Amino acid sequence: MNDDPLRTMLASLPEPPLPPDLWPAIERARQRRQTRLRVAAATLGSLALAALLAWPVNQPTFAPAPPEASRSSTTLVATPASGPALQAIDRALQTAYARGASDDEVAPLWRMRGQLSASLNRSPDPS
Repeated sequence: MNDDPLRTMLASLPEPPLPPDLWPAIERARQRRQTRLRVAAATLGSLALAALLAWPVNQPTFAPAPPEASRSSTTLVATPASGPALQAIDRALQTAYARGASDDEVAPLWRMRGQLSASLNRSPDPS
């Protein structure tokens, strides 16, 4: 091993005395840490419960037609030119319903969809 006299002398010295307030300070720090952890766990648990309670159970994939909409306005004739416009309106409706939009907010979208559908369903004049 090492026969260094300095190392031997340092190893033979007694441990220095600890300050008398060291262990109470350590205990206070441990209690503060536990309190913070408990508060964080309670907060996260409350947020998880609130999210679970707010989660829609059986949310439809597509927005239902409002009662005042006629059946002809929701029955569409698919044409290549109408597809993207109707899909855009349907996506906007679906997004609005998913975020819980009010009837006043979605009414203009339903009117636009009905007008587009009516213009697509209109048969050309035979004249």
